Amino acid sequence: MQRLDTLPEDDQLPQGADRKTRVAVLVIFLGLANFMLFTVGYVIVGGEAINGRVRSDADGSVHYYLKSAVSGGPDGGDIMPERSRAVFIYSAVHSISIWPTVGMVMLAMLALAKDRIVSAMHSTIVRGRTFITILATVIVLAVILATIVFIGQFVDLLSRPEPFQATTRAVACGTALPGCGAIVSALGHRLESLCHVATAWL
Repeated sequence: MQRLDTLPEDDQLPQGADRKTRVAVLVIFLGLANFMLFTVGYVIVGGEAINGRVRSDADGSVHYYLKSAVSGGPDGGDIMPERSRAVFIYSAVHSISIWPTVGMVMLAMLALAKDRIVSAMHSTIVRGRTFITILATVIVLAVILATIVFIGQFVDLLSRPEPFQATTRAVACGTALPGCGAIVSALGHRLESLCHVATAWL
């Protein structure tokens, strides 16, 4: 019997196992880096665009407002700082990219844990490989659906701006930056939205 503390030789490892592990770890690292960049970008621009607003003046000029998650708005809600169209589009694209990032990180983690899952579910009704396939499929479909929903919401914001309300402009143009609680809240909204999308699909 082979001792448990004896490591297998390199030639006994499945071909390409080391390469797959390195790729999975790299995907996880890049995903975490994107989360960090999203957080930094959120602080710098003062919010995010997907839950923001686009409003048009009577003269045809368009104003873009980010969702900041900082209380103090005219109706007791959140302050929505006004930003340029370029900043608004950047914020929306980066927000949308979070969903594919979540999917890639989850699939990479699933790939790293594949052997342990297969071994642990060897004698169960649903075999490990079947379970992995089902779980990976659910992740991919949920992420694709969430991405499509957010892209549709972004396109709708740009194509159908709201009529401008002068009473909210002064407060909406505030430049307050969100604190740590607001950042956590924004990320929490992303995860909550993904759970809702996955639940609705299932």
